[in-house]
Amino acid sequence: MTIARDWVAEARGHLMSGYQEELNRIEVAMDATQVLANLAFDPKALTQGAVISIDLEDMYVWSVAAKQLTVERGFNGTPKTAHAINALVLIKPKFSPWRVFKAINDTITELSSPDSGLFQVKTADVPYNPTKGYYDLPGDILAPLEVYYYDGVTDIHPIRQWDFIRGQDDDVVASGQALRIWDGMPGRDLRVLYKARFVRFATLEDEVSTSGMDENSWDIPPLGAAVRLVPPRDIKRAFSEAQGDTRRGSEVPPGSSRQAVSGIAAIYQQRIAQERTVLQAKYPYVMA
Repeated sequence: MTIARDWVAEARGHLMSGYQEELNRIEVAMDATQVLANLAFDPKALTQGAVISIDLEDMYVWSVAAKQLTVERGFNGTPKTAHAINALVLIKPKFSPWRVFKAINDTITELSSPDSGLFQVKTADVPYNPTKGYYDLPGDILAPLEVYYYDGVTDIHPIRQWDFIRGQDDDVVASGQALRIWDGMPGRDLRVLYKARFVRFATLEDEVSTSGMDENSWDIPPLGAAVRLVPPRDIKRAFSEAQGDTRRGSEVPPGSSRQAVSGIAAIYQQRIAQERTVLQAKYPYVMA
């Protein structure tokens, strides 16, 4: 079973390129409010002012006393949550799990946009009524792909004449999306095959299948997250009140971060194009 946490780890793998941050574990479980974090192992280079990450929460370190830290909870706007004993601690992470998780969710949303052209396929059964002029459709529908009904034996009968009507008043059509058809069979429900947006994750433990993405495209969101997260790292170089670049910084000129991620960006766009071609082959047109 693949979960959102696995996608976060995969994206961080793209971003870190083998670089290993210092890790630790919490020795005592934490609720959502306590400010003492007890580590299982002695931290090597953890000092006041550092940031640690546990699950999706960042914490600012106020003080270090051996293996016990006093921390500010929910730092950087991250959610304050409980953490189980032995939860992994990332010390001064370059890309915190929360930032990566959010970038993955933003990528999931982006993939359902018209520019990307990807979508999940869902079905809705609608009772047929020959006296009714329209049928309410699910609120998550982007557009119908096919409309058909079963004859009650073995055959599937496509319905060729239908209109998809958007932006209806919710007091007339609850979802604001309506289907109008001109043929059908009384007593036989209509089945609407439609495209819908992908679904964002709520927690690290969400199964990635709940996003609605086909398993063959599960490599795309971690790639997209990496593309989103690398370019902003150049911004801090423009702070006029900050100390100038170190020698290492001068050897890595401005724009290097964007250049470094260009290969991943190319793969990301290629994979989107490939999956879009697969969908176009399966559903070559959308009737309107």
